[in-house]
Amino acid sequence: MKTKIALMVAMALTAGSAVAADSTGIYLGAGMGYSNWNVDDNKLTNSIDSALRTSTCPTCYVNKASTTQTATPFMFQAGYRFMENFAAELAYIDNGSSNYKGQVFNSTTQTRVGTVKGSRSGSGIPVSLLGIYPINETWEVFGRAGVYFGSTDNNARAVLDSGYVLDRQNNNGKSSTNFIGGAGVDAKFMDNWFVRGEWFAIPSFGDTRYGSGNLNAFMATINYKF
Repeated sequence: MKTKIALMVAMALTAGSAVAADSTGIYLGAGMGYSNWNVDDNKLTNSIDSALRTSTCPTCYVNKASTTQTATPFMFQAGYRFMENFAAELAYIDNGSSNYKGQVFNSTTQTRVGTVKGSRSGSGIPVSLLGIYPINETWEVFGRAGVYFGSTDNNARAVLDSGYVLDRQNNNGKSSTNFIGGAGVDAKFMDNWFVRGEWFAIPSFGDTRYGSGNLNAFMATINYKF
């Protein structure tokens, strides 16, 4: 009897080890999603206003400025699951771009004297640690915490009816380091594939000179485990 019990315990431990070993390893993935930038327009608008007033139009200002705060990001990621409940990931995220536009008014005549258009874009490399909780053989949930090393580009051009053109940009890229955090769910299918849906956030995303905000993104990725 003792021999049977010992054999059953050994088999259970072996099976448990096999499951844990099967869950570990390297995986690669790619995907895309939807993001909301929540970037403050005021700093970029004020920068354009200041430049206009010190050039050929001291009474000009930007009116009705707005930014399309949504974008379509995509990402590539590489991960290593070193334990059943923990993994480390390195990724590249292109956060897409959003458009900035407005009208230039003359404060003296209160008439429109030009237009302003621009764009914001950003990309970065997050390094994250994932805490994973397996629900069953198919489903898992996880939380993400890490550091985002990224840069943003801001470009804006004011064109007056008189033909004057003003450019405001930092298209050499403004680098920043931010926290990245999120949560999501994985669903395994076939032997080596799993799909992922997740939300992540990057606080203070953007440029301190031309505006920043809290980026929230929802991503769907497909991954292959080696």
